[in-house]
Amino acid sequence: MASIGRDIMKAMGTMNLRFLCTAALLASFCGVLSGCSDMKIDEVSSPTPTFDFTEFFSGHTRASGWFSDRFGKPRRHFCGDFLGTQDGSVFVLDEKLYYTDGVYEERVWRVEISDSGVFRAESDSLVGAATGQLTGNMLAMEYAMNVKIEEDREWELDMKDFMILQPDGSLHNITHVHKWGIRIGTVSTQYQHHDGDSLCTTLSGQAAE
Repeated sequence: MASIGRDIMKAMGTMNLRFLCTAALLASFCGVLSGCSDMKIDEVSSPTPTFDFTEFFSGHTRASGWFSDRFGKPRRHFCGDFLGTQDGSVFVLDEKLYYTDGVYEERVWRVEISDSGVFRAESDSLVGAATGQLTGNMLAMEYAMNVKIEEDREWELDMKDFMILQPDGSLHNITHVHKWGIRIGTVSTQYQHHDGDSLCTTLSGQAAE
């Protein structure tokens, strides 16, 4: 689950129409070649450890990560606080993101997962719903999000998330960000479960002392 907000604005600000048109032609050509596409869940997932999304995100989880532009240059870092609770058949995940430049974002995800691992999530920042599949140690998810690139202008961007639970219990997420089928950036995130004493605001306060 990536939340990149103004990170994308900086990357998009350096992207002109000529580049996008050229990249679109390359992408259409790349589609017929092996090795050009994003990774697929059956290529990288493992039967163990089993990734139970609601179990992992129940209670407090802290995220840390960064957004890199299409050239791999890190643009901005962030820390995120997640609080997961069960509301009937819906798992509610409250997300708060703190960027190093002072920007703050908040959203609420409402998640439903079938017995077969079919994943669906809704949030007010999404265009439609996020959909995906849990398989073994991995969740592959796709969704579209409206992102402001100018004061009165928004672009609809497509996200592809790959959450992978590691043997040591840590969770890593890679988000590929696309516009018109062109990858324009990547968000890398690590998640750590805690008992509520390692919030981003708590850690930043300790660092300032």
